[in-house]
Amino acid sequence: MENNNEHIDNILHEVHNSEEINKFRTKGILVYENEFTLTNSEAYDGLKNSGMIKTTGVRSVVYTVLLLIAMAGFIFSYTVKGNFNDIVFTIISAAVLAMVWMIPHFSLKKLAKANANGNLIRFRLYEDCLHILCNDNSWLIQLDNSNKMRVSKNVIIIKRLKDSQLFVIPLRAVSERNKDRVLSILKKGMMEL
Repeated sequence: MENNNEHIDNILHEVHNSEEINKFRTKGILVYENEFTLTNSEAYDGLKNSGMIKTTGVRSVVYTVLLLIAMAGFIFSYTVKGNFNDIVFTIISAAVLAMVWMIPHFSLKKLAKANANGNLIRFRLYEDCLHILCNDNSWLIQLDNSNKMRVSKNVIIIKRLKDSQLFVIPLRAVSERNKDRVLSILKKGMMEL
């Protein structure tokens, strides 16, 4: 009896797994598939150009202008009054200014290193979706203009909007003879990031 229960459990497990796999099946035709391992520089390029960290955004420019004005004010105050505290505040302002521009860079480097962990990533491009697999994880990205993408100098950056998941596919993972067709299908099915 116990052997039968174990057999039934195995069958139920197989059915569950096949249901999971069926969630990712598509009616579209397979256009292209390949696999890759992401490098640090590709992960960094993808993160930097995804808009995730806005190092050159309006906020950084505003902080820079305000800190430069503060520094100029402290230097002017020091020349007029000769108070040493003004030099200290000038140095503090310069340190904060350096942090405004350097912390995002170091954060991106750390995040890129974590994402370029040597895992083999497979992707399959169909006419109506992109399927990405890594280890035991699987993601489906519909090509119905409900997601965003950008092509950077050496990577394709894809952002799945429903969960803000970011994917980076190196351009080297797409053969030269298929590159135009693959990019055309992706651009047609996604909004600009």
